[in-house]
Amino acid sequence: MTKDTKTYHPKSRAEFGLDSKAYLAMRNYISKDFLWAAEHFSKLAGEIEDKHKGRSIFNIEHRAYVMNSILSSVAFLEAAINELFQDAHDKHLVYLENLDQSTISILSDFWDMTEEDNKSFLSILDKYQMALRFADKEPFLKGENPYQRTNLVIRIRNELTHYKPMDLSEESTHKLDDILKGKNFLPNKLMEGSGNNFFPDHALGKGCTEWCFESVKIFADEFFSRMNIKPNYQIVDYEKLLGKKITPAIDHINIVVSDLERSVKFYTEILGFEKTNSAHLEGDWIESIVGIKGVVADVVFIVAPAGEPRIELLRYKFPIGESIPLNSLANTIGLRHIALRVDDIQASAKKLKDAGVKLLSEPVTVPTTVVTHDAGHKMLCYFYDPDGVMLEITEYK
Repeated sequence: MTKDTKTYHPKSRAEFGLDSKAYLAMRNYISKDFLWAAEHFSKLAGEIEDKHKGRSIFNIEHRAYVMNSILSSVAFLEAAINELFQDAHDKHLVYLENLDQSTISILSDFWDMTEEDNKSFLSILDKYQMALRFADKEPFLKGENPYQRTNLVIRIRNELTHYKPMDLSEESTHKLDDILKGKNFLPNKLMEGSGNNFFPDHALGKGCTEWCFESVKIFADEFFSRMNIKPNYQIVDYEKLLGKKITPAIDHINIVVSDLERSVKFYTEILGFEKTNSAHLEGDWIESIVGIKGVVADVVFIVAPAGEPRIELLRYKFPIGESIPLNSLANTIGLRHIALRVDDIQASAKKLKDAGVKLLSEPVTVPTTVVTHDAGHKMLCYFYDPDGVMLEITEYK
């Protein structure tokens, strides 16, 4: 929970029989706490799902994490908009300095007439829409995202908060079943193979919590962007406050190629990779990233059957780079080769040779006196892709 502090200097406290002195007031913001909790509970639910093997099972700890993640996502949404209105009402302008005085006054008066007098008739999303109108900004279109997604998150929260038991079957399903089945999130892994209805049992999993978290975060970020406000939850870095280090993971490996079609064919047909996506790269954004003007390029993403990290095959149409032979030598300084683990190195080596690929050597076994691996004895050999990028196949047994 993040606090803003102000120091007050009363003109006189003598009338209260006290000495005049400064005192400290703290202002609490809790939206970031709910947002962190939503993501944290989602990760905990995911850990349970990732460890699960075998028959379907109900896990109360998992269910608790999922429900609390969803509840926290919506709680974040309400806390964030309430903080904005309350700051305007209290003339606490630390986060509202980009709003004009007229907008702040309207927000304040509206809050006074509703929340302060306990007469609020507005839903959470109504508050966001009203704030945008008060600031003369474009409100969200209710028939489009991110409004639709966020509204569905609130519906899921409401179903949990006001849950009513009912008899469910193949013929009589929950009203959220068909709606949630159409959403792009993975069902609860613990319920895989069970005949239970989609909601709540199959729906309430890590996939749903991630979808809910992302939905409310996207909605809130877009709202505050339209308002030209940087709210408290976007400033606080809880990973830093908790003293945690962000653990990096390899996302992808980039290989610049001279013939994209040839390289895709080599990696997919010979090495067994799968093509997952492709894109055309051009414009200011890519020039800014790579530091080269006038970039025009095409990219194809491929991934090994065993999973990520993916490989990014990138061909620059302009400007075309140089091929440097020394880069293909094993002892050249810098990134030198990519190792691909295979189940049968002899069969893989034969497939490569049959495709016309020249191996630097036949598969060699690494002496155990040099290094040992938990996965077993290691065999490997080097070869090159069509552009001279050094690759390795390796087998442990």
